[in-house]
Amino acid sequence: MTLNPLPWDGHEASLRRRGMCAEHFVEALGASNTERRMCVHRHSAKSGPGYYAYNGMLTSLSGQMCSGNEWEREDPLSMPLLINHGRKMVLAVSSGDRFTGLLIPGHMPRSKNPKGELTRELARLNKVANAEEGLFKVAKPPLHKLLSKLENFTFWLTLVFFDRDKREIRCEVSQPRKLNSRGQVDEYYLRTILPPYSLSDSDFPDEGDPNDGFGPITFDVPRR
Repeated sequence: MTLNPLPWDGHEASLRRRGMCAEHFVEALGASNTERRMCVHRHSAKSGPGYYAYNGMLTSLSGQMCSGNEWEREDPLSMPLLINHGRKMVLAVSSGDRFTGLLIPGHMPRSKNPKGELTRELARLNKVANAEEGLFKVAKPPLHKLLSKLENFTFWLTLVFFDRDKREIRCEVSQPRKLNSRGQVDEYYLRTILPPYSLSDSDFPDEGDPNDGFGPITFDVPRR
């Protein structure tokens, strides 16, 4: 069963009830920005700042969360996942869009980049937790052997968005409900929004989109 938010839950309590620590995300956002700024303007790869930002976020979050006994790291099909077997949870990191970290009626955040079939199958775990359907819609082998071990787990995305105009990074930990036809997550069962992480003018030395390239490098591979 998924854990619904309590009326008095703030973001810290909401994350704590799921075995996560708000301070870990704050630390990871700072690491994300620090690594992004290591890219040299006009000399690094075009997607370098975004990928470095992603790697900084993932590395920090993974290192902090896996330092105890609850969480462990898996990388099925080159997609980094944090898994909590005791709480039956799976967590990934993704770039979001401008609605990430905001509560605006009629506007849900989307993952910036289209997601692959592995994310789609992970999202179906949430439908199992909410008793809507089975793990897979059709009878076929799982895309990766790890998926066969995750029945009754829930899947969560850490969405991150660098907002140049507001000079801040916004972040939320949300439970995907479905992916749209373009492969973007755009509906959620639950969302836990963290306070914005403040930045300054000096954090944006160029005119590029700091969200470009934010995500893992993945490849199409056959089922195994």
